[in-house]
Amino acid sequence: MAGEFTKTESYKIAFVLTEGLLRDCVETIKQELEVDPPELAPGSSQLEPITFDVNLVKGGSFATDSLDDVLALSNSGQKQIEGIEIRTSYWASPRTSLRFRVSDLNNVSYRVTGDDRRAFFMASRLEDAISRTKVWYSRIAHADIVQLLMVALGVLAALYLAVAGVYALLGRIGDTPTSPRQTAIANLIVYGTVAALVLSGILANRLKKWLFPTGLFAFGDQLERLNRLRFWRSVLGVSVVLAFVTNIATTLMFQ
Repeated sequence: MAGEFTKTESYKIAFVLTEGLLRDCVETIKQELEVDPPELAPGSSQLEPITFDVNLVKGGSFATDSLDDVLALSNSGQKQIEGIEIRTSYWASPRTSLRFRVSDLNNVSYRVTGDDRRAFFMASRLEDAISRTKVWYSRIAHADIVQLLMVALGVLAALYLAVAGVYALLGRIGDTPTSPRQTAIANLIVYGTVAALVLSGILANRLKKWLFPTGLFAFGDQLERLNRLRFWRSVLGVSVVLAFVTNIATTLMFQ
């Protein structure tokens, strides 16, 4: 098609999709659509320009053209939502797909194809809608704490070797013999430190995944979960601040 424009984008963010934001996404798409539905047989129900493909955490899925059907789900247990794709029918222009899913990879994406001006404007509106679902802890949600700890350990090891190399060149170390017992103890300390860091990182990742999910469809029973997470994040924030203030106060008192 002459003048056809296609734009595809994907994002690695943390999102919270409430009922209001989901309706906003649907209305955004509908407002920019130009529809030309096929002729229907007498007595047929009216065709909807938008379809919802819903994936559940236990592997189930279904498609519907009613947003109310999606919002009517309990959104818990076997019916907990893992992904939603909002897509337009073949007879609507521009052809549009907007997808949200719970994933550690790129978890929000869209694709728009159609007339240059209309498709470009639709893409711009979708990006605005996506930005409203993004939450402040996106970087935290997608961070791998084990990896960060290993990088920090590598940097410290490199600094230690650099300092040791400088001292060796100056002749200040290297003349003192090391016994097998001392070597074994040193190796035990190194391996124990690495193992402790890995274990701590794994536990921290699990806590992070619970407190800062990469995606949350916050309607149905998951709305209560959202409120619980906000409460525990507040508790964590207050605890960190109190610990910091207490540490400073203790240091000042005993100086």
